Amino acid sequence: MTSYVPIQPELHRNKSWIQRASLNFAKGDTVTPLFVNELSDAVHSMPIAFVKHGQSFTLAVVMGLRASQNLFVSAEGKWLSEYMPVTYRSSPFALLPAPGDEDQQFLCIDEECVVDGDDGKPFFDEEGQVSESVNQIMETLKVFNASRHLTRNICAVLAEHGIIQPWEVVLNNEGIEQPVNGLYKIDESAMNNLSGDAFLALRSAGALTVAYAQLFSMQKMGLIARLIQQSEIQTQAKSDVRETFDFGGL
Repeated sequence: MTSYVPIQPELHRNKSWIQRASLNFAKGDTVTPLFVNELSDAVHSMPIAFVKHGQSFTLAVVMGLRASQNLFVSAEGKWLSEYMPVTYRSSPFALLPAPGDEDQQFLCIDEECVVDGDDGKPFFDEEGQVSESVNQIMETLKVFNASRHLTRNICAVLAEHGIIQPWEVVLNNEGIEQPVNGLYKIDESAMNNLSGDAFLALRSAGALTVAYAQLFSMQKMGLIARLIQQSEIQTQAKSDVRETFDFGGL
């Protein structure tokens, strides 16, 4: 399990950080958060949905339809999509809120990627200033994190006008249809029937771009279906190999 700690001079001045060798840590992520300033890149690569976080909605990319399934991470831990969400690109770093204060963010790192001495990239330079590599990551995260509140507000406006509805996805599991719960989409019919004032309110909030992007991205659910099929074929092939080369425990 990933354990993030804030980067602090007293803890990390004489330490370094290393990049993760693979994305295996993300294999269990069925969805991951998406910020509005990622939409233009993500919409062409993967399905986008709304998911509930408490009583509110958040924007997310869909990477699987079964629990703990990420179809965009290969068996070797490689990323398989054209676009990689910033939550993974910034790994092993993350901007996380202070306890009880979401407006105050700290640059954190996964403890497993902290090493002693010069075995990796330094956190701080010889003058005790944040190193260039860490500073670049921090600036990238700040850009995307700046749209966190905008993303949340847009989701709230869409929900307020009643145009977010459950996304009825059905998974065919060996001939048995199983509904996939927890995903939400834009109700296109409800959006088309909005009053003029409501439509203007959505446009003023920047919500129309998100709504249309989510609708457009739904065609990428076909990609998820193909990846599921490929995954099942590979699993079956491994099973056949095990059966073929079964030497009775010798």
